[in-house]
Amino acid sequence: MGKELINFYLVPMHDMTLEDVFTYYNENRFQHEQNFDPGDLDFSLQSQRIRLLRSIIEADRKIAYRLSVITDDRKMIGVVKISSIGDEHQKMCDISYSIDHSLDGKGYNQMVLNRATNLAFKEYGYRKATLTLIDTNTASHEYAVEIGYTKVGLLKQNEKIRGVWRDFYLFEKINPEFV
Repeated sequence: MGKELINFYLVPMHDMTLEDVFTYYNENRFQHEQNFDPGDLDFSLQSQRIRLLRSIIEADRKIAYRLSVITDDRKMIGVVKISSIGDEHQKMCDISYSIDHSLDGKGYNQMVLNRATNLAFKEYGYRKATLTLIDTNTASHEYAVEIGYTKVGLLKQNEKIRGVWRDFYLFEKINPEFV
């Protein structure tokens, strides 16, 4: 990679200011606009206020954990969501994440996914983590496998993006402490 990566941490999103969250999503809105129909997105201040409120409520209910990826100087450079799926006794979660567009392709995606997975297993006690990645994002497929995820299937016409139903691959990783 050549250049040393900056240190980062995963913290509850509700520990960030409204301005931090608003700035991150608006500076990186093109990433989200590429992956959703424009009518489904709201980058307003009110929408980000609701996102912060959901972070508190979902964490309190243990149904999802919205996290901010921050640097030593508390700059928000990404987001992670770890969502419970299935019945509580299954102890399964789905992980989604994004990184600031200026850091894309520099090794952060794989590191954030790895840390989020470890947090899901060690801190939140999940037995299995899943990811759904669009079929064309081969770089994400490769680094998911590199950190121990297994490609388990193709989800045909899984999500509508810009008016077209797109295929996604499903990946999973089992917490080694549950084996």
